[in-house]
Amino acid sequence: MVDSNKSEISTQLEYHTVTSKYINEYPSIASNALPMTSSGPHAHTKTAIEYPRLFIEMRNNSLKELHVGMKAEGVLKAIYTEGHYDSIGLRIETECDCVDVDSLFCSGGSDIKSARNEPFKTVLNSKSGFFRIPKTEFLRHSVNISGLYTEDDRTDVCNVTLYFHNGESVMDGETITTIAYLTMLKGGEWTYLATNITFKAKTSTLAKNKTAMFDVNFSVPKFITAEKTVVTKINFTHWIPYYRPLLEVVIYGESETMFNFITSMYIRVVKVGDNFFPGVRYWDLIYACHFPDFENGTLTLKFPSHWVNRNYYYTEQTTANDRFELEAGITFSESAPAGVNYTFRIDTMIKSTRVWNSSVTMTTTDTSLSDVRQILFFFS
Repeated sequence: MVDSNKSEISTQLEYHTVTSKYINEYPSIASNALPMTSSGPHAHTKTAIEYPRLFIEMRNNSLKELHVGMKAEGVLKAIYTEGHYDSIGLRIETECDCVDVDSLFCSGGSDIKSARNEPFKTVLNSKSGFFRIPKTEFLRHSVNISGLYTEDDRTDVCNVTLYFHNGESVMDGETITTIAYLTMLKGGEWTYLATNITFKAKTSTLAKNKTAMFDVNFSVPKFITAEKTVVTKINFTHWIPYYRPLLEVVIYGESETMFNFITSMYIRVVKVGDNFFPGVRYWDLIYACHFPDFENGTLTLKFPSHWVNRNYYYTEQTTANDRFELEAGITFSESAPAGVNYTFRIDTMIKSTRVWNSSVTMTTTDTSLSDVRQILFFFS
């Protein structure tokens, strides 16, 4: 269990490079003073903000110490001054390749009007089936801050989630820093503010008492009729609650000679549970091979080593959110003799250890005219 009694992640406000013109107009920046509020018998009802501010509020006593696989959640708030800005940007950026950040979506008060808003994120390993996210940004274009109402109406509120992805490049107990930036462009001059989010790294992953489950969901018996030149599909589901699955799925035949009658094979992921988001691009997880490129009559789909279960610590049981839905496909050639049985085996390995296997026997038949349309597209 995650200890919810530990105190929140520490934050520290810093002011980065600011133009001298901006400092002269708003000297309270240099002194780190609190915002001014008008008072007296002729005071206005609105709050007079003399300089922009940026700060983080962590939710639910987020931890000062994070074990690998844990996450920290909070709210990034930016309070703006009145005026027109060419652009206003909010950005979360990590200094360590051990941290991922979720997409940044911001909701502004009624005094914030922008012509266009754009969320951005920088991703790594984008074609591997699971990507890393070291930087995310929310950018407003052509922004008017009217200042008609209260301070809250000039405030952007953004949800922030940080994931301690791995401890491979850090030492146990090392302080990890993630920075939130505010950038404001007005008349060719930039203003920068930043606040740091820090936590102590615990490079171990705490064990959770959850068990993987495996199943094959055949809609027909294990003896399947396979029409020649048409892909025959085998669908199966695994529930893997571990933080780093290191999953491998292998399909192979009972003999190498049977592959003389096979034109193509593939293994792919067709769906994954919500616990693996953000970062999943499961449609990229496919390994296909066409005759005569089979290696020893086997086909192996390997999950990337950086694929992780984002909610590993935050569920106590294996659920549908931990599932992988997979599909294997086999296409026999026109030259394959009809009425012959071909047996295939499917193995699943976690950390190079076989944890599940099953077999299916396919009996070839001639292709019916109604299925000819499938020949050209074996993923149909």
